[in-house]
Amino acid sequence: MPPASHETLRLRVLHDGAQPGPAIAGAGPVVTLDAKGRTHSGTPSPDGRFVFDFTVQARLEHDRATFTGPFCQGSPADRFLYLAWPNPRGATTPWAWRIKLPLAQIGPALIEAAVARSRPIEADATGRKPHSSEAVAWRLG
Repeated sequence: MPPASHETLRLRVLHDGAQPGPAIAGAGPVVTLDAKGRTHSGTPSPDGRFVFDFTVQARLEHDRATFTGPFCQGSPADRFLYLAWPNPRGATTPWAWRIKLPLAQIGPALIEAAVARSRPIEADATGRKPHSSEAVAWRLG
């Protein structure tokens, strides 16, 4: 059995910024959350979407990857990224909306292609609903 390999990857998430459920008045613009709960803004793109860039580490072993880094949330076997919309000040909870972007669909072949070509792995999260358990379509950027 070959030893596990470690790769540093760039991930990119695109989103149009629309709240993923009924609009909550005063909710902030879409941000991403790091594992310590701090918010990070995306970069507006010419087409009006927000672009979120992440650097993660992937440990490749057998037919799967385990991801680590400051934006990776969840247990090692079930890592994901968060996009969130902050609630207005004074609300009882900090988040109007949050959506999860599971990393499980990013497999060794996609990781190896991204590293070999020095390209990010990206997904468009526009239209993703809160609490969605559907797979995310990650692709070579």
